[in-house]
This record gives sequence, structure tokens and C-alpha cells, in this order.
Amino acid sequence: MQTTTRDTLFGALLAAPIVAFPFARSYLLFYVTIILTALIARRTMPAIRTERDLTLGVLLLAGPVLITVIALGISTGSIERVWLEKLGLIFVAGLLGASIAGLSTSPRTRNVASLIIGMTILFWVFDGLVQLIFGKDLFGIGANTRSGGERIGAFFENPYRYGYFIAFLAALPAFWLLSQQRGRLLGSLALIAGGAVALAGGSRYAMLGYGLLAMTFVFVAARDLPGRQRTALLAGAPIGLSALIALLLLVSPSLQDRIADTLLILDNMDRNTLNLALSYRLDIWEPALALAGDNWLFGAGPSQITTAIKPYLPPDSIFVTQNIDVMHAHQVLIEVLVGTGVIGLFCFIAYYAHIGAVAWRQRDASATFGWGCLLTFLLMWIPFGSQKDIYGSEQMLLSFYLLGLGFGFLRKRETA
Repeated sequence: MQTTTRDTLFGALLAAPIVAFPFARSYLLFYVTIILTALIARRTMPAIRTERDLTLGVLLLAGPVLITVIALGISTGSIERVWLEKLGLIFVAGLLGASIAGLSTSPRTRNVASLIIGMTILFWVFDGLVQLIFGKDLFGIGANTRSGGERIGAFFENPYRYGYFIAFLAALPAFWLLSQQRGRLLGSLALIAGGAVALAGGSRYAMLGYGLLAMTFVFVAARDLPGRQRTALLAGAPIGLSALIALLLLVSPSLQDRIADTLLILDNMDRNTLNLALSYRLDIWEPALALAGDNWLFGAGPSQITTAIKPYLPPDSIFVTQNIDVMHAHQVLIEVLVGTGVIGLFCFIAYYAHIGAVAWRQRDASATFGWGCLLTFLLMWIPFGSQKDIYGSEQMLLSFYLLGLGFGFLRKRETA
């Protein structure tokens, strides 16, 4: 196969998981294909040897899980299958990240992958805008109202999934466009459109993530501008964001609900009001912290919270009275603390800080797709956010997918 054709196919393959992301779990097939392709092309081992940041991530995430498995196995005399599954998941995710970095050595591969990924996410955003304006997406599917309040769902099966991820993944087309000609204008338009959909999506954590993304983008875009233009951009961005929110309040029931929840807290600050506004998060966090306190060193096991938290739930908790399973802690630090104890919590914070430091060192090359991938990872796992279970397959694999793209693209290595 000619080198140009091969590199083009590699780029299309690296982008394929994002293209398939809205359609249930079909994207997992492309993860497997990436790993197998890298092995066949003999790109895996060189990447594992050179990509120390990825290897560090595997060690700091898998290490505490392994320690927890051994410690709980000795103390209880048994090892839960789910612990071993999560341990294996982290190793597979790390292998995926190394495979992506190994396949992205060619500039053509990187260009093709960033183009397809950027255009795909822009299509999601456009579809979300169509639904926001007309009440139906491009495929004629109406807005989903299962969870109270109309939410942007696009063609994603679950509207929560769309609202959660689009706020972070919007960084990829925004920074890709920022590195092109007239990039400030195009990247800004992409970010504004993505923001409209993310804010209307109804996820509070996505709103927080988008706000941080918008601020980061503005500071990066203003970096090389003349003094007066830089001042105008930095001063105008908060005004523009406020105007966008005000406009969306007129057309987005889900955003109206979230604003109403916030005003409810401010009007009557007590435990019950706060718990209601936070969708009963306190009924999870308080028992989860009690559970973590009893298993502070090694944790209760990753993704074990559903069964482990039940004895700690008060009888009047909505999760008891309505027989609802607590699937995860809805807060990443609590999730890690419950799963792998203070050892896991320390390692997670250390790796998150390390990625932040790497991104800071790479700030001179920040107007790039690869840097946007690292930023997306950081936004997904903001320590004070109330997000998903980091040990879940979707989150763990997507995390290392982004890290593989980020490190692989930032290295800008040429094919030997």
C-alpha cells in the first residue's frame, strides 16, 4: 500500500470512534480496530516506550485498583469479578491511547483525523441547533422530554449523553479551526454554536465545562492580538456569553429549569432545598462519604458503589423509598475515594495535575487540535464537578482516546 494512502486510512480510522459515537456502542468496534491495526503495523511498542505520559496514566489509575483488589481479596477472602474487569479496562484503555499515538506519526494522518473529527462534531452542533430552533432534529426526531424539560438530543440515543459530552468535545473543532486561516472567527463561531447547544442540553456540569472552555479559548485566541483588540476581546467575551444565555432562556425549557433551580437555592438555603436542586445528589454524597470513611485506605472496590452504599442510605432517602439503584457517586473525587481509597484519590489528583502541567508547558502550541484534546480531558474530569463514573467503560476509553490523540498530535513526529 502506498504511504499516502496508508496514512490517509490511518487518519480516517483514528476519527472513526467519534463518527460512530452517537450510535449506541458501535464505536467500540473502532477502538478494537485501532488497537489491532497498530499491532499489525508494529506501532504499538514504540509508542509505549516513548509515550511516558500515557504509561504514567495507566500506572496511576490501574495501580490503586490492583492494590485494592489484593487488599480486599486478602481481607474478605474473595475477589469480585467487577474489580478485575475494571483493572483490565484500564490496561485496554492505555493500549488504545498508545495505539493512537503510534498511528499518528504522519502529518497527513493527523490532518485527516482532525478534519474528520472536527467536521463530525460541527455536524452534531448544527443538528442540535436545528432541533433547538425547530423542535426536531435533521432526521425528524422530536425533542426528548423523558426527564422533565425539553433537552437537546440530536440523534444521540440519550439526550443526557449529548448534553454532557458536546460541551467538552466542542473544544476539538474550535481549536482545530483556530489553527487554520481566519481561525479566530471560525473557531469562535463554532464555540458559540456549540455553547448554544450545550447550554440548552440541560446538563449543569456541561454548562460549567463549557464556561471554562469558553474562557480558555478566549485567552488563547487573544494571545497574539494587538493590545487594543486583545482588551476588546477579553472584555466583550463575558458580555457575549451573557447575551447568549439570555437568548437561550427564551427558547430552552431545560435551561429555564436549571436557572430556576439555582434561584430556588438562593431564595431558601437549607439542606432539603439544596438536595432537591441538585437532583438528590446529597442523598448520594453523604452516604458515599460515610462508606469511604469506613474504607478509607483501599476503598470498597471500583464501580462497587451500587451494592456497597445500600447499608448507608437513610430510610427516607429517595433511593430507598423508590428503590432506585445508585449507579455512581456523581462526583469524581468521591467516586475514586469510594472505589480505591486515599491511595487512588492521591494518584488521580496527581495524574490530573500532571496533564494540566503538560498542557501548560504546551501553551505556545495551544492553537492546535492536539492541545484541544488534552483540554477536553481536563474539562471532563474537573475535580470539583459532579460527573460520571471514571471507571465506566465509556469514560475510561474516551479519556485515553483523547490522551492518545493529544500526545500523539502534539509530538508532531515525522514517519521514520
